[in-house]
Amino acid sequence: MIVSIPKYHMVYEPFRPVPSQEKDRYGLTWNNYIRVGQDSSKRSEYVKRVLSGRELSTRTLSRREFQPLRLLQLQGLLVKSINANMMLSWMCSQFGVKGILLVRHPCAVVASQLLGGGWEWADRLKVAIPVEVFEDYPHLVPIYEDLSSPEENLAFEWAVETYVPFQQNGSWLLTTYERLVSQGREELNRIFEYLGREVPDTAIARIEQESASGSSFDRKNNLLSDWKNRLDNEQIDKILGVVRRVGVKSYNSELHPDYDKMPIGGDQ
Repeated sequence: MIVSIPKYHMVYEPFRPVPSQEKDRYGLTWNNYIRVGQDSSKRSEYVKRVLSGRELSTRTLSRREFQPLRLLQLQGLLVKSINANMMLSWMCSQFGVKGILLVRHPCAVVASQLLGGGWEWADRLKVAIPVEVFEDYPHLVPIYEDLSSPEENLAFEWAVETYVPFQQNGSWLLTTYERLVSQGREELNRIFEYLGREVPDTAIARIEQESASGSSFDRKNNLLSDWKNRLDNEQIDKILGVVRRVGVKSYNSELHPDYDKMPIGGDQ
């Protein structure tokens, strides 16, 4: 929706761990963590290049986006990253950029990961949380040591990546997948108000087209509830148990989070 703003382009996963001499040089990993106010000049250089549009290539732009003539008219970027939650507050503070944290129900996320396969290896020793996170939040150590199943390991990563920015807070905006699905137009207005932009006509048309569908309610409900069909009760209890122990109190077995327990605020 955001890249529907004229002359905006999306930079796709620039902080993901891929074989790259520059990434190694700048110390970027799978789950990057930088404390607000921390002097991180080693990583700042690369992050600044990404945010300023000086790291545009076929690695960070889709073929559709990587068009030199269009890039010459560039007015703004949407940097999409699943590896930057724990440095979002730092980026907003350090570079004065607008940040949006998108969160989805942990059971939905873990169910999707398990469905995709390849997570049989997801044992505790391969959970990719930087050691600095455990130093700053020592209550995570015994939780980590108790992890004993793939769903718990995946839930732990989700919970930590959510808990840390919640604790740091910052000038970013929090939105949820559940709100975008169930209250699309209202949430779209809130996001673009934060960005200081008018909602593009193309974004409005897309939302209205989806809402006009006769099966819209059922489809939206299925999008939010599908994880209940993919996970058994034991898996759900394990996931939510880890999430609660980490300190994310806003999600339970309900489809929607408790917004009063989120930085978003229940009345926003």
